[in-house]
Amino acid sequence: MIIPENEREKSEYLSWVIDCCLGSRKDRKDLYDRRRQFFLYGTSADQEVMYNRMESHLDLVSSFLYSPDHAQFSLAAPLNSDDGIVKKFMAAEDHFNRSFGDAGHFNHFGDAMVWSLVFDSMILKMGWSNTHDQSTCTMIEPWKFGVFSEEIT
Repeated sequence: MIIPENEREKSEYLSWVIDCCLGSRKDRKDLYDRRRQFFLYGTSADQEVMYNRMESHLDLVSSFLYSPDHAQFSLAAPLNSDDGIVKKFMAAEDHFNRSFGDAGHFNHFGDAMVWSLVFDSMILKMGWSNTHDQSTCTMIEPWKFGVFSEEIT
């Protein structure tokens, strides 16, 4: 994508890109609302079905794909490192996994896994909270971001 240098042309071009990206937003929101209804209630109507097999099935499938209880990151020291360096890396790995888990991010990823099966995609946005002095994680639903070209999967 080549962005023009001229300010007027750049503004027009970026407006066109934003319009293209948000053009299908309402249609996608309607589709995802129907998918949410089927997932939560087993039907797109207002009344609940007796047995909602969709929710239990997707919960089972997501449990095969990811388990927050056994999730962890690994940090590896460079090859042929001294024992002191290796122990520092192991301590950093333990600290990172503990703080990541204490902030609930492994569980956020598990929740996003289920919803990505419902919506076909889900984005997790990582950030930092100065008030809580810890990292944050926010799920961004697929209708809240733009899609430039719908025909490209």
